[in-house]
Amino acid sequence: MCNSDKDYDNNKHTQESIDGIDKLKELLRVVNITRLNRIHASNRLLETEHFVQHINIYYSCVAAVITVLSLKYPEKSFGIASAIMTVALAISIVYLNAQKYGSRAQQLQMNYLALHKLRFDIENAIRENGIDKLNNLQEEYVHLLQTSENHTEHDYRKTLWMYDRRQRRRDTPKDKPEDKPEDKPEDKREEQFNGKYDREYKPKLFGLEWVKFFARETCWFVIRTILWISPLAYFFFIVTKEI
Repeated sequence: MCNSDKDYDNNKHTQESIDGIDKLKELLRVVNITRLNRIHASNRLLETEHFVQHINIYYSCVAAVITVLSLKYPEKSFGIASAIMTVALAISIVYLNAQKYGSRAQQLQMNYLALHKLRFDIENAIRENGIDKLNNLQEEYVHLLQTSENHTEHDYRKTLWMYDRRQRRRDTPKDKPEDKPEDKPEDKREEQFNGKYDREYKPKLFGLEWVKFFARETCWFVIRTILWISPLAYFFFIVTKEI
């Protein structure tokens, strides 16, 4: 074999190696974003479960007080208020049990922990130039996607919002850059996997996506506030009206 053929084979092998590493980097980016989406989805379900549980306890206390008042003042119309609170409490309990927030959050937690392990495997493959592991890593990623429920668009927007904040912190100049110590080789290597691919991708929320994200956050805050305040306001209303 002549030298030109050897050079061609070497260049072809080098190009295939570079392409394989690029695919591993892309897979690492996708896995990391999916992992963050799953984390936000799990936290959202846990927060919702805790909120509904607290609302159930709160409504039970208000209903108990109204029931006692209806027994003490039978001539007053506390019975109607007690019935309304009991029905609201029953609907809330049935809804909580039907949604199964706790078990779904636990399933998502197991999924993002497995994705975290997959992330380490991909990083090791990149360091070791293990492009032969690409197919197995891709199949494992697809398997993890199939074994868990998907996140919502709001979870994805929350991930983009987190990336935006991280990117702004990186782009903000330090007060005294000359005092910054020189990075150690191991620090630079860690930054390669923790930040480089994020900066290359630069996911951002644009225009309408920002509006949707903060509109949902605002609506959820308003709904929670109403659910907390309305029973107490209703209780004081009927008490001041009947007693």
